[in-house]
Amino acid sequence: MPSPSQAAERGTRAWLRRARPSLGTIVDISVNDRRRDSQLHAALDAAFTDIERVHALMSFQSPNSELSRLNRDAAVGPQQVGPHTYAVFQAALRMAALSGGAFNPCIAPRLEEWGLLANSWRDIELLPGGR
Repeated sequence: MPSPSQAAERGTRAWLRRARPSLGTIVDISVNDRRRDSQLHAALDAAFTDIERVHALMSFQSPNSELSRLNRDAAVGPQQVGPHTYAVFQAALRMAALSGGAFNPCIAPRLEEWGLLANSWRDIELLPGGR
């Protein structure tokens, strides 16, 4: 199998794939293109930079994120948010309205309360048989 740079030189498609923990899950990004190896790596780097920006702003798990700050301070009064977070809230509220509430962007705390969403490594139990 040719390397991504050899594939790009011959005009064939090359695959690159990376995964990192972020946003409370594993983010897996793949590219499939005829560009040079260095361009594909740069594209993956840019994609992960964007994911890290989203994580820094909107992570439910990170106490320093803008979302966590809002969850802590919203009861005090209106809070200023950046344009990216505001746009996500606009989209989430629109989806909630269009779905008649079937999509609920505020459900995570309730899922934690009901024991359906892990909020700590202590909430994870490993059972026999790979469960």
